[in-house]
This record gives sequence, C-alpha cells and structure tokens, in this order.
Amino acid sequence: MNIEQLKAKANGIDRINIKNISNRGTYYDPETGDRFRLNDLQIEILRHKYRDIEIANSRITSSASKEEYVELMKYRRESARKYKLVRDRKEKVLKTAKALKKAFKGKTVRIAGVVIVAELTFLGTFFVSSRDVVEAPTIEITEYHNVADSLDLNEFDQVTTTEVTTEAPAAEEEPTTEFVTLIEAQPEAIETVDPIQQRKEAIIRNYCAVYGLNYDIVYNKLVEITDNFTSEDFLKGIIPGVTCKGQAIQTESEELLLLTAIRHFSQLPSDFNLSADRKNNPVPYEDDMSYEECIAYYGNIIGEGDPYVRDLAYGIYIAETGGDSDLLVGSNNYGGLTRESGGFASFSNKQEGAIEFLCTVKYGYMAKGMDTPARMQEVYAPSYENDGAWWISTVSSVMNTAENVLAPFDEEERKLNR
Repeated sequence: MNIEQLKAKANGIDRINIKNISNRGTYYDPETGDRFRLNDLQIEILRHKYRDIEIANSRITSSASKEEYVELMKYRRESARKYKLVRDRKEKVLKTAKALKKAFKGKTVRIAGVVIVAELTFLGTFFVSSRDVVEAPTIEITEYHNVADSLDLNEFDQVTTTEVTTEAPAAEEEPTTEFVTLIEAQPEAIETVDPIQQRKEAIIRNYCAVYGLNYDIVYNKLVEITDNFTSEDFLKGIIPGVTCKGQAIQTESEELLLLTAIRHFSQLPSDFNLSADRKNNPVPYEDDMSYEECIAYYGNIIGEGDPYVRDLAYGIYIAETGGDSDLLVGSNNYGGLTRESGGFASFSNKQEGAIEFLCTVKYGYMAKGMDTPARMQEVYAPSYENDGAWWISTVSSVMNTAENVLAPFDEEERKLNR
C-alpha cells in the first residue's frame, strides 16, 4: 500500500459517526450500509479528537498492514514524547506559580515597572510555550507519515493563568514604579488530559482488581520499568522481564501486555522486587460475565484475535468440566489445572481462572508445539489417568461448535452500542 492509498484510507475519519463504531473497531452505518474496519492509527486519532477512551475499547490486536504498523509506532512514540514534554513544562509552570504565590500572597509590593514586565513575560513564556508544543488537531491528513505532528494534546488542557491587577502609584512615587498585587493562582486547574493514557490506567486498574493488587504500587512499578510508558521496548510491545508460562511476551495488544505484566507481578513478585504489600485485600472482584463469555473475551485477548486459541480452550473446558462441574463452580478452574505442589488449583474469581486457563493453553502448550488435541492429550490428559481417545474426540468435536456457542459473546458480532 503506497502513501497515497494510506492517505485515502485515513482521510475523512473525522466525519464518521462514532456511535456506529463497535467495541472491536468495526464501523457500520445502518442508513448507508457502509461497513469497514478502522485501523489502529485511526482509532487512536479518534480517541484524541473526541477525548473518549471508550472508542473501540475492546480492540484485541492490530489490523494494520506492515506500513500502517510502522506509522502507528511513529505516532505512539511522537505522542508519548509530546505528552511528556507538555507535562514537564506544565510542572515547571506550576512550580513557578507556586513560588510566586508563596512570595506575594496577601502582600502589596512595590516593584519597578521594568521588573514587572520582565516577570510577566517570563511567566507568560511558559504558558505560551506549553501551548505551542504541538499544533491544533487535523484529521484531514496532508502527510500520513507525519500524522503525529498534527496532534494537539493541549486541546484537552484547562489552564488558568495568573491574573495581575495594577494600582495607580501614589503621588509621591516616582513615575517609573507602580504597585502590583498578585492574585492567588489556581494550580489545580493546570491539567493534561490524555485519553490514551487514561485507557492504560483503566486497564491496569481493572486487572489489579482481578488479582487483588494495590493499584498505586502496580502503576508506579509499570511507570518505573517502562519510563512512563514511553520506552522503546514498551512501544514495541515488550515489558522487560515479563513472561507467561516461561514464554517472553511481545505483542501488539497493549491490553495483553499489561495483563501479563500484572499477572506476573501477582504470581512472581520477587522478579520485580515487589513485596507482600502489593496485595491490598480488596472486596472480592465481581462481574456478571458467564464462564463461556470469559472464555470468549479472554480467548480473544490472549489469542490476539486468533479464534483457534479460544475454540481449543472451549473444547478442553467442556471435556474437563462439562460446563458445570464442582471444580469449575467452586474453584473457578476451567480446565482441571493443578498446582505444582499438587492438587487442583483454585482461583478467586471467574476472570482470574479464565486468564490462567487461556494462558496455559496458549503459552504452556501451543507455544511448545502442542497445538492440537492429539498433540496435547498425552501431557494434558495422560492415558494412565484418562481415556485418551475419548478426550481427543470430545475436544475436537466441541471445537467445531465453539464458533456458534461463543459468537454472541464476540464483540465483533454484538449490536453496535456506542
């Protein structure tokens, strides 16, 4: 796809009705019959434009071509750089405002006129420069490969500048001086709102709840090891040290990347120098998702959009639990998983159980070449404990029905509900 085709594909997305975008990023207009899938770059631009992190909030994996993926990485790096630049400058402005507030609060001070002008110019320069870091947003892209330059993170800022009032000088004062009263600044109004950053925070908060972890501790650790989510590794889909079932993680899905990191923090905290205080004993996590919906949802995330992972897991789920076994209902154990120390594993909620089950299927078996029921059987359900032929047959036949059973839970097939 050449640059002209890329431009044509990107142009005009600001004119579509975002209410017609599904959670997975498919656009459908019932009036015109138009239906197409937005690419990741278009979704991120729309989230910034409308300040809405819920646009296509369940996108699982990148639909981008190689060229589009390169542009997406450029956009994310530039967006992260500009966000960090704006934040740092605003922190400097805030620090200056607080210092002036402390120095002049409640006082009327005589200052030479030239000093007044210099101080106001100095302070104003920070505000102006912070607003000039990036240009106003433009969705009609003139150069697709420079789309990051069109993003204005400051469009979402609410800045209250320091007000200055002057009084006429007393008669005996020399004409070169005047009185100045500094009105109290409102630093709490200086705020940078980044919808993509908010989306990260929402994902982290959700999985901290699933695993019963302290959000502040987990968030600060992620900020530390990803340079506030701007490191080159993170933008390539890697968090150094994060593994799942012994497999290093690299993914285009930000949700999967954060999910596996939080799972690692929960199960092997010493790998990241986390202590027991990472746990905060919250109220048990609750959700109204069914077991089948959990398999569909987390199967899509962990499978990165490949339905085979989800379908294989569903086949094993039925073969091992029948969909209603005591182990499933009482321990949220979807697949007869066992602990290394012996005995069946137990999980605190459906989501944690589903995540562990899907991770076991994908990273514990498929990633090691055991990617069919026949190849998995002797390790997953050995013949000395099970009827191997029955297990393979059952898993295989149930896999053929998975699409029909799980389709209602697939965000791609749900009614467009924005």
